[in-house]
Amino acid sequence: MTLSGHEASVTSAEYSPDGSLICSSSSDGTVRIWDPRTGDEKMSPLRSGDGEVHSVTFSPDCACIASGTESGVVCVWNICENPTNPRRLVGHSGPVSAVVFSPDGALIASASADTTVRLWSAETGEIIKVLIDHTMKVCAVAFSPDGTVLGSGSEDKSIRMWHVATGEPALPPIDISGTVRAISFSPDGTTIAASYFGERTRLWNAQTGMSIAIIRGHLDRATCIRFAPNGESIVACDDGMIAVYSQQQNAFDYSSVVISDDPLWVNTVAYSPDGLYIVSASDDGNIQIWNIGHNPQAIEPLQAHEGSVSSVGISSDGASIISGSADRSVCVWDVHNGRPILPPLLGHVDIVKSVTLSLDGRLIASGSIDSTVRLWDARTGSPVGVPLLGHTSSVSSVSFSPDARRLASASKDKTIRIWDVSTGQLDIDVIHCEHSLVAFIFSPDGLLLAAGGHGGYISLWNAETGLPACIPLKASDSSVLAINFSPDSRRIASGDDSSVLRVWDIDTRQQASVLEGHTRQIYSVAYSSDSRFLVSGSADNTVRLWDSVIGTCLSQIYRHGYSPVALSILFTPDCRFIVAGHINSTICVWDVDRILAIEDKHNNLNLIEALAVTDLVDGWLVGPSGELLLWIPYDYQTYLQVPVCTTLIARHRVVLTADASGLHAGDDWIKCWGSNTTL
Repeated sequence: MTLSGHEASVTSAEYSPDGSLICSSSSDGTVRIWDPRTGDEKMSPLRSGDGEVHSVTFSPDCACIASGTESGVVCVWNICENPTNPRRLVGHSGPVSAVVFSPDGALIASASADTTVRLWSAETGEIIKVLIDHTMKVCAVAFSPDGTVLGSGSEDKSIRMWHVATGEPALPPIDISGTVRAISFSPDGTTIAASYFGERTRLWNAQTGMSIAIIRGHLDRATCIRFAPNGESIVACDDGMIAVYSQQQNAFDYSSVVISDDPLWVNTVAYSPDGLYIVSASDDGNIQIWNIGHNPQAIEPLQAHEGSVSSVGISSDGASIISGSADRSVCVWDVHNGRPILPPLLGHVDIVKSVTLSLDGRLIASGSIDSTVRLWDARTGSPVGVPLLGHTSSVSSVSFSPDARRLASASKDKTIRIWDVSTGQLDIDVIHCEHSLVAFIFSPDGLLLAAGGHGGYISLWNAETGLPACIPLKASDSSVLAINFSPDSRRIASGDDSSVLRVWDIDTRQQASVLEGHTRQIYSVAYSSDSRFLVSGSADNTVRLWDSVIGTCLSQIYRHGYSPVALSILFTPDCRFIVAGHINSTICVWDVDRILAIEDKHNNLNLIEALAVTDLVDGWLVGPSGELLLWIPYDYQTYLQVPVCTTLIARHRVVLTADASGLHAGDDWIKCWGSNTTL
């Protein structure tokens, strides 16, 4: 379930001790109360006027809520008797990072950026104690289950344990290597779990302060961590990932499973009292409830990249897609079903910026921010030779010559290097440029090299000699981000940091046409092999299909979901499909004929078939004339695969299909309803 209502990042979410309610806090300055069974809000948002709300928690009897605010005030709301008028606890001189009730409900502990932890009387609001040993912002605070000890974690890279009764240290400070973001006591009070920047989650003995174990798994540095009510598992979040760590036979041996891996920052997670559900809160303003059961098993996501897809390539037979990603891997996929053909090709130690496949289908080349170029056997995925070294900065583009004897690489170090594939040595002298290079390609006839980058120029060289073929073409006032040759090598299409797609005549060195329609930078451009079409991807979140002869836009394609910028794009060799690699880690394959049929107002496609070249409208899928067809829940929108998108390579996939006879549309709802047809 997704709970929507907050207008800004949700900073905290908690179940009530009886599991009947969820409270949440947000940067929008509100505290909200939800029914976890229906997703409805139980009352109007609670506003104290003290700025952003950073933390919220229930009292043990579920009658009150305490919240910590940006202004340093702790607000206590009696949600049963007087929910609109909070009691304001004043004393902190900095924002309140965390608040928690003691197990008996008599005390409230608050942690603040003013470096102090304060204990308050929950009944009167008076300050009981001020704990002052931290030297930097205190980020986390937690009571032991018996309420006798209070733990706190700080940016000063320490965990401190306090006797609640006296305010004196219960243990010497536990010094660690990073900022403590979260701490949690086990239900039996014997163990403390803490997560901090610089290392994975660690466990300590709560009585001695001795380190017990480091929990290893999917998360590198959790920003929130909680023990399950039965103590047998731990839930943690890190960036967009939520993972559950389950205890094995060894009391301190945990195995992890991922229950969510979205590209949205998750701020907090918490168990329901029965341990069957997890609530999470994220920067997109939503709260999500996950059903994990007594023995959580992840719904295994489909194999996909874990970072943005920087570059895609296609085999000469059109059967496989090659992709390079910010997750430092190169992958090979079946173009028809999206399944991996080989395990990920690993070796680069930084983002893979460019991949290409030789025309004979034998080799894959990849270039990376790690300044190296690597060759791979396209059939087995094995490395071929050693990495090609020489560049001193990010390798932004790689390209094989048509005969596959040579490989060219362009870099932000302002050089182009031409390598002999058989020896791994330079084939000609290094080509030096005036500006850092972003886009680079061999011409289809193998005679020219073209490159574009910072400075806004497109430069051409003789591929055999490395000498300039002409004066550079001025394409932009700042940067050329994408270039591609026409199949006959007589034209170049370029995209830049304006919103204009330009086509250049190689013979005359003049601009042949200007294609307008995009509204932001153009990151990718490609010709179809029959020269009929151009396709381009832009930061305006659209892919556009163009008639390359007359320069008109034939279709504007949207990719549903989060941040769908197409960083790399091309046609399959038979011109039937467009393959695009997106910034949100997905790869899409689009059917060109179906796209054109949708734009044809006289086609006979049903409304579902006609879907997907328009964006979602407030979550609705719409037909070609704006008909509202189906509302898609927020959770599904990122992974929606509509008919025009024949293949979607993503972590998850929701496929939408419909029988042509099962759809009834019209102006009269009663007639459609009375059709006795099941959609």
